[in-house]
Amino acid sequence: MRRTLTLFLCVSLTASVFSIAALGETSVNSQEQFQRLMPDGLPDNVRYNFDRAFLELAPDDQHCPAASRAFFSLRINQRGEVTRANGRILSLSAKLTSVGLKWAEGVLKQMRFSPLKYGDRAASVDMPVTVVCQSQQTVPSSE
Repeated sequence: MRRTLTLFLCVSLTASVFSIAALGETSVNSQEQFQRLMPDGLPDNVRYNFDRAFLELAPDDQHCPAASRAFFSLRINQRGEVTRANGRILSLSAKLTSVGLKWAEGVLKQMRFSPLKYGDRAASVDMPVTVVCQSQQTVPSSE
């Protein structure tokens, strides 16, 4: 019984790894993915906060009211381009307005990453990310 279970687990794990490599797809967390950000890979009004693991967008009254949040599921292709950004509103601003999801999708699709590679092959990536409309604070250097 124990030998059968061990064999089953080994076969399942091997099949899972093979299917991910064969399809060229995987999921990563946002901190892992943003370490592969290309130079100039973010639009000017966007900053990734590694401490809190979310994207900070500069607030404005029309598309990104201060303190509003949205959750996005991003699809990044094998060339490191964001090809899909599906968003959901998480919280409203003090004025009961929210992030413009279509506007934020357009901003997110401007990001560029170095491709994630498994051996010689580039892989598509699915990544969740939280978008927060807040003032982008500069992080003091550790010098």
